[in-house]
Amino acid sequence: RNSSEVTAIANKLLLIKNARFGSIDRESNFLIESLAENKGNVNFYVDSQNRRKQLNDSTKRSTKYAVLVMTQGEKAAAKRVFETPLLFSIHEAKGLEYENIILVNFISSYSKEFHEIASGISKKDLNTKDIDFSRGKDKSDKSLDAFKFYINSLYVGMTRSIKNLYILESSKKHDILALLDLVENEQQINIKAEVSSLDDWKEEARKLELQGKKEQADDIKKNILQIQKPDWEPITPDNIEALKQEALDPNVYNKKSKDLLFMYALLYDDQSSIESLAKLNYKRAKHPEFERNSINRKYYGNYNTDNVKGVELEIKKYGVNFRDQFNLTPLLAAAQNGSLKVIDYLLKQNAETDVTDNNGRNPFRIAIHKLYFLPTSINKLENIFPRLITDSIKIMVKDRMIKIPNRAMEYFLLNIFMTLQDTIINASRSNWEDKGVKAGDLESVVAQYPDLIMPDYRKRKTYISSLLSKNEIDGNNPYNNALFIRIGRGYYCINPELSVSVADKWVNIYEFTGLQKAVKLTREEKDRRTIDILLAEAQERRKVDPSFPNAHELFLLDYKRKMEQANREKLELTQESQENNSLNEIEKKNRETERLEKKEEKERIAREKAQKKKEEDEKRQQEIDDSQLRLPF
Repeated sequence: RNSSEVTAIANKLLLIKNARFGSIDRESNFLIESLAENKGNVNFYVDSQNRRKQLNDSTKRSTKYAVLVMTQGEKAAAKRVFETPLLFSIHEAKGLEYENIILVNFISSYSKEFHEIASGISKKDLNTKDIDFSRGKDKSDKSLDAFKFYINSLYVGMTRSIKNLYILESSKKHDILALLDLVENEQQINIKAEVSSLDDWKEEARKLELQGKKEQADDIKKNILQIQKPDWEPITPDNIEALKQEALDPNVYNKKSKDLLFMYALLYDDQSSIESLAKLNYKRAKHPEFERNSINRKYYGNYNTDNVKGVELEIKKYGVNFRDQFNLTPLLAAAQNGSLKVIDYLLKQNAETDVTDNNGRNPFRIAIHKLYFLPTSINKLENIFPRLITDSIKIMVKDRMIKIPNRAMEYFLLNIFMTLQDTIINASRSNWEDKGVKAGDLESVVAQYPDLIMPDYRKRKTYISSLLSKNEIDGNNPYNNALFIRIGRGYYCINPELSVSVADKWVNIYEFTGLQKAVKLTREEKDRRTIDILLAEAQERRKVDPSFPNAHELFLLDYKRKMEQANREKLELTQESQENNSLNEIEKKNRETERLEKKEEKERIAREKAQKKKEEDEKRQQEIDDSQLRLPF
C-alpha cells in the first residue's frame, strides 16, 4: 500500500539492517514491493522553528497527516509545536496508516545509536536487489541486539505512510542519512493547507477508539469536534443508593430527590422504590401506571417525537455516545421511545450498539421491554426490531463458552428472560405459585413479534416449552446449553450460574441485570411458605374483623409446629441413617482391609514355602551331581 518512493527508502533501510545484523530466514525479512499506483514523495528537511511552523500550519486540521516521534516521552515536546491530535509514539503507531507521515528527529535524537548501526557499512554493501539470508558473522555476539529497536522503529515509522513521507532532522550530517540517499530539501515546505470535515474527524475518532488509541480520540473530541462533558452525573448502580437515602429520608422532604428517584424507578421498574415513596405520601407513587409516559415527555421529548434535529444538537454538544441523567445513551433512549428516524440517524453516526443501561438492557432488550408494557407500540417497533437485534450473545456455563447466534430461538428466550423475568413473576405469580416463568407467559410476550424475526411456529407454547425443557440445567439433551433452572413443574428461571460477556469480562447474569436470584424450594420449604401465607392472611383478617375466630389462627400455628416437628424428626432420621450408613461403610472398609491383610499373609507364606522348596530341590540336585563326580571311570 506504500507509494513507490516510500517503498524504496524502506527497502534501503532493510538492506542496512541486513548488512549490520544479518537475517535469519526468508519469512522474517524480505524486501517489499509497492502495489500502489501513486509514486509519492520522500522529503528531508533540516529541523528548525520555521519549518515546524510551516508543517504545523498546513497539517493541523487534516486527518491525512500524522506526526510520529520515537518514544512516549518525546510527545510532550512535540505537542508544544504540532497541534494535530494525530501525534503518536512509535509504539502507538503500529497498525496505523496515514496518507502523509511526518517523522520528527528519529535519527538526530539517537545519533550515537544510529552511528553504531551505520558503522562499517558502505553504499557498495547496499547494491543488491535481494537480502542475504544469513546470520551475522559472530553468532555469539549479542551486543548489537539493543540497536535493533532503533532501526526497527525507523522502519515502522516510514512504512506508516501511504503516499508522502516528511523527515525532519536537526542534523543533516549523519552516516545513515547518506546511506539512505537523503538530501536536504532547502525549498520552502509547499503543502496546501487542508481542513478535513467534522464528519471525517468523527470517523477518525471512532477508528482510533476501536484501535485503543483513546488519548488521540479524546483529543479530537475535545479540540476538533468541541464535544463538551455533560454538567450532570449519570445515575449508575454505584451511586443509586445515595439518591435513595436522600429521597427516602423520612425526616427530610426533598422533593427534587423524590421526583428524580420516582422517574428513575419508572424507567427501571424499581417497584421497591415506588412503594417506599408511596409510604412517604409521595402522591405520584400511589398510581405509577398513570405516570409512565411522563418521563418520556419531560426528559425524552426529542425522542418521543422522533425529532432528529433536536437529537443532532445534543450529539454535536456531547457526542454520539454520551450518557444522560438516567445513564442512557442516545441509542438506548431512541429504543426506549421507539424513535425509528433517530435510530437510523444514530446508526449512520456509528453509535455504539453494545451499550447497556443499569439493568443490563441493550437497545434490543429495551425494545422487548417497551413492547411488553406498551403493546400498541408494535407499529413502531416492527421496523425497529431488525435494526437493533445483535449478531449473537456470548455466555459462560460450567466453564464452557457458548455463542448463541440470533437465528436460534434460544437467543430470543434468553434476551426475554434477561429483560422480563422479574416483571412476569411479579405480575403473574400468586403467593402460592412457584416464582418462575411459564411457557404460556412467553407465548403471550412473543405473540406480537414481527414475523420477520420470529415465524409463527416459534411463537407456539408447545415449541417454547420444548426449548425450555431442552435447556434446563438438569436435562440430558446432548445439545443442552443449561440456560434455565426449573423451579417447579413448568416454571423456569435463568440458570443462577450463568455468566454473560460484558466488555471482555464474564459477569454473573443476575449481577448484570439486577434480577432477583432464582431459588428452587424443597417440599418442606414450600409447605412452610404456604402456612406463613395463611397465617399472614388470618392476621390481616383479624385486623379488619376482630370477630374473626382465633381458633383458625391457633389451628394454623399448631399445624405449623407439628409440620416443623415432623420435618425435624425426618431430618434426624436422615442424619441417623447417614451416620449408620457411614458406620456401615467404615465397618465394610475395615472388613475389606482385614480380608486383604489375610490374603497378603497367605500369599507371603505361600511364597516362602515355594522359595524353601526351590532351595531344597537345588541342594538335592547339587548333591546328586557331586556323587556322580566321585564314581570310578
